[in-house]
Order: sequence, then C-alpha cells, then structure tokens
Amino acid sequence: MASAEELQRNALALIGSTVKSTPAAAKLDTNQLLFELNGKWNQLQQGNTLDLQPLYVALMARSVAPNDASLVCLLLQKREDRLGMPVKLPPMVATLPERVRAEMVAVAMQKGGAGASAVKLAPVVSGSQNPVRTPSGSGMNDQAPAPRQTTQVVPFSPPGGLKGALGAISPSTIVLCVALIAVAGVVNFMLREKPPEPLKVAFPSSLPKLTAIREAESAFLTDVEKDFQRPDAELEAMAEPLRSVLLPMGIERIYMCRKEDARCRKSVAVVRPHSIMWLDPAIKARKRGTAAPEPAPQP
Repeated sequence: MASAEELQRNALALIGSTVKSTPAAAKLDTNQLLFELNGKWNQLQQGNTLDLQPLYVALMARSVAPNDASLVCLLLQKREDRLGMPVKLPPMVATLPERVRAEMVAVAMQKGGAGASAVKLAPVVSGSQNPVRTPSGSGMNDQAPAPRQTTQVVPFSPPGGLKGALGAISPSTIVLCVALIAVAGVVNFMLREKPPEPLKVAFPSSLPKLTAIREAESAFLTDVEKDFQRPDAELEAMAEPLRSVLLPMGIERIYMCRKEDARCRKSVAVVRPHSIMWLDPAIKARKRGTAAPEPAPQP
C-alpha cells in the first residue's frame, strides 16, 4: 500500500497533468497551482477522499472559465483509480446534469486533432428560464434559454463572423463539430507533458519538518509546524543545512514561504549559495538596527 506521502505526490502529479490537458492550462502557472495545493493538502484530503473544492476555487481565482474548471474536476473523477482514492466533486460541478457531465468528459477523452484550447462547452440546465452567460475573451455571450425538460450542450461561440456563419446549421451538427474540435491538443498534452512534482528530499534532522516544491533552479519551502515564525537566529541557522542538501541538486535560490502566501510573493527570506536575503519587513528592520529587538519567545 502506498504511503501518505506517495499518495499526495501521485495526486498532485495527476492534478498537474490533468490541468495541462485542458484549456485551463492557458490561464495559469501549473507550478504555482501545485505549490498552493501542496500547502492546502489537509483541505484536499478528507479521510480517504480527495475533496476537489479547494482545486475548483484555486482555478476560479486564476480566471479559469467555470466550464474548464468543471472539466478538470470531471477528468480527475474519471481517473480515480490512478489517484488511489475516490474524489468528491465541488458543489457547482456535482449539480450539473449527468448528461452534461458525461458529454464533457466524452469530448475530452475522444481521439482528436488540434485547437482544444479554443473550445468551451456551456451547460444549459434543464428548465432554465434565464440565458446562460459564459465569459469570453472580450465580453459576455448570451445563450438562448433551453426548452423545458431538456438538457443540451451548446457551443460557446467566439464573437464575430463565426456565429453568423453557423446560424444556418442545425444545433445537433454544431454540437458534433464542437465535439470533434474540442479534443484539439488534449491527447498531445496528456502524452508529452509531465507535471512538476513536490521535491522529494531528506532534510537533516537539525531542520524542522519542511515541505518543498522545485521550479527550475528555485526551491519553495513551507514550515509545517511554525510557518517560519521562529527567532531570527534559528532561521539564519537553517541556511547552511539547506545549502548542503539543495545546492548539489542544482538549486540556487531557496525561498522560505508563509503558508497563507500560496504564490510565495512575500517570502520570509531567500537563501543563496553565499548569502541570505531577508524579505520579511520586521526582520529586515531588525538587521538594519532600525527596529526594536525581536520579542522573547513565549514559553
């Protein structure tokens, strides 16, 4: 049986490859997404179930279209056997009609050619009396309300002449064309793209429990127990053990990141081969002698 760390590593890798196989990949940096999800793993894994709500929220926060975010979740549900655990769909995805979900997955899994990133499917809910509004690159396109007691998938048309050109074609023909085009690039992405994985490294026992993600020549660390809320001297003492492990791996920048700062834009410090750059404003002020000494640790 796989260990908890192996399950987490495998799940994050599969999430990354799934995102890259959909149009959502054009809207985000997959490495940063995985780094955020790694820090929220205790929210994702609920017992023996993988709750996809945090993933859905993270995708929406990066301006991913709702249909593309839903497709990522549905594809992960399709790959539960590879995840090693069942998934719990986000409420916004779970409430989609079963037929809509099945057709979205079928489109993504079919054999196809190129251009999938340009295709979005907008689910029309049975009996809706309001037009479905779906964001496009330049504005909002309104779809006509669906007839009562029916569920259909209609193409999301870009603005301009294409919509007029398709006006004379029957809806069933349009859906079939969209299904063929929607596979565009999906298979290629799935076969050739390998997502980044959490950095697997054995840190010295003198260091606290850390998790790490690698991106090129940088490593992003989170402090599981104290979130790098440690005395300045203790943080500085961590630099040399970190160098001894990570520099031989070709890593030149080691970031100490806060858990709530998912993209590590305001890290505590950056450890370099021969120096430490302090980025936390309070620590910088203390190092310059322009602030009061750090408070004594609480017993």
